[in-house]
Amino acid sequence: MMSKPELDESAADGVPSVPITAAFVKAMLRRENQLRWTDEFQRDLALWDGVEKPDPVTKMQEKVASEFGLPSDTGLSIIRSATSLFPDDPEIDECSMYRKYNHVSRGILSIGDDVGEYSLINPDGVLQKLKDIFGEAGGNASTVNVIACGSFT
Repeated sequence: MMSKPELDESAADGVPSVPITAAFVKAMLRRENQLRWTDEFQRDLALWDGVEKPDPVTKMQEKVASEFGLPSDTGLSIIRSATSLFPDDPEIDECSMYRKYNHVSRGILSIGDDVGEYSLINPDGVLQKLKDIFGEAGGNASTVNVIACGSFT
């Protein structure tokens, strides 16, 4: 594990400043990735009710921050901003599974499109066709339909 950074407690606003290097951030991301695959984390994630705070990911990231000698808020900020902190370092995105395989897109549906045969898995794990949810015509003129999809891992 990388050595803990020295915190400069003399910062004017009372918030310690931390010298952040790409190597240090990569080490944090690799540790986070290790923890994501542990039985303990996978169990916590499976049992999470979606409401309890902090969520399992935040708890795990706070553990990484602590292991690297950082205050929770500083560590969370570094982990969650790694790509922004080092935008020209492609290895940053290779360090953690969720960054490496994060495929984000606007999707293929546009305003006014017929939802056709598209399906989503609802929060109960049931596959549902969008037309069964919104109706054949996508709802009526007085209805606003918004589709927000994603995963939490």
